[in-house]
Amino acid sequence: MASTMTDAMVPRRHRKAHRKSRLGCKNCKLRSVKCDESKPACKRCQASGFCCDFSSQGPMLQLQHAGVYKFDLSLSSQGPSPRYTIPIVLPCSTAFGEYELRAEDFAALDRYRNRTLNHIGTKESRPLFSDENGGIGVSHPFLLHMFIALAFIHDSCSPSPFPSTEQALMSFHWYQASAIFRRMLSQGRFGVTVVEHDALWATSVLLGAASFAYLGTHDPKKTWPFRDPDPSDLGWIKMGDGKKAVGETIGPVQEGTAFQKYRTNILTDSLPRGDAPIPLDAFPQCFYTLFDQFPSTDSEADVYFRPASILAEILPHPFIPGKLGRFISFTIGMEDSYKDLLAQKDPRALLLLVWYYAKLVECKIWWMRQRAIIEGMSICLYLESKHPHKLILEGLVWPKTVLSSAYQHSLDTNGGLNEMPQPDKQISEKDIQKENEKQVRLEV
Repeated sequence: MASTMTDAMVPRRHRKAHRKSRLGCKNCKLRSVKCDESKPACKRCQASGFCCDFSSQGPMLQLQHAGVYKFDLSLSSQGPSPRYTIPIVLPCSTAFGEYELRAEDFAALDRYRNRTLNHIGTKESRPLFSDENGGIGVSHPFLLHMFIALAFIHDSCSPSPFPSTEQALMSFHWYQASAIFRRMLSQGRFGVTVVEHDALWATSVLLGAASFAYLGTHDPKKTWPFRDPDPSDLGWIKMGDGKKAVGETIGPVQEGTAFQKYRTNILTDSLPRGDAPIPLDAFPQCFYTLFDQFPSTDSEADVYFRPASILAEILPHPFIPGKLGRFISFTIGMEDSYKDLLAQKDPRALLLLVWYYAKLVECKIWWMRQRAIIEGMSICLYLESKHPHKLILEGLVWPKTVLSSAYQHSLDTNGGLNEMPQPDKQISEKDIQKENEKQVRLEV
């Protein structure tokens, strides 16, 4: 008979006692690693190059000094590239790791500074989006990840094939910027310093620009709304909703901060609010029939009024560099009911959006033109094939003319969507009549 062992006879394993680090620095707590609590700087922060801070008010994951991220990218430099590491979020883990920047990353940063940055903000606000001359990107790794990702996204605007290696680096840095950004937001408004406040708001702007710019294709038939439904559809609208969450998490933009000055400069003009009456000459006559003459005042029953009213105020004004407020008011002012109609591919909602896209062609800001031209062309193709109603086709004449010209120019010159001629003024009534006669044959 086999003997049985009592509980008292079973050997027990004892964990080795260790002291928990309750007084560790902020960086080690955020990275979920043990801090040796040595002062003035713990060993982990010294090894990683971070400013070590044991107070609740100090910065998180801020690099030790401005010189850490000064890069010499001149062709005359000799010898191997210096080694620089920045934090990364490890997959399936709450811990942080380190990533050593490669030659491709340094080159992308160079393109960001000398090309991409020229289309972000204004000359006065550039330090907010830079890693040079005191810019806040010099000490915030999630911004550096975003700079590199945005440079690769800018590269993707060219109709030339986008190398898979660059696409992988773009995805990697874009993910890391977003992941570290979310970690920082999780600290809440009381765990964020003033400088970090600026950095987080700046990152939210760049994430929004990246989401609006990147389509992954130059073929209008392979993007929304013409293509089959995809989870990424209207992702840029969802990203816009995410900016509201930033304000709710870390609080409103603070007076006197660098980001507050940037936003004030961008929003200098009084923005259309979507409650102004729509003039009778703002759109072609077909619009007033298609939209039931538009009510004279805003009405909850008419979901199209607000976007149409904003659009009517945008159309007569030329684009002025650095004054984006009026141009982005259309997207800022989107109500949930209108967004739902876009998700449903409602033809009248799409018609208003494609007119907005055609207006965006005037600006020379690459991250706005990319989607405006390609997705605008996709809307034209979708409406012509799925909703070939006479009034819809008449309403498509001007935006299709503008967008087709810009798209064809990009293909002919192989110069991408960054440099394109300014669109002509609205085409004549005779041209509209000729186009109508051709398009109406598609009517069902």
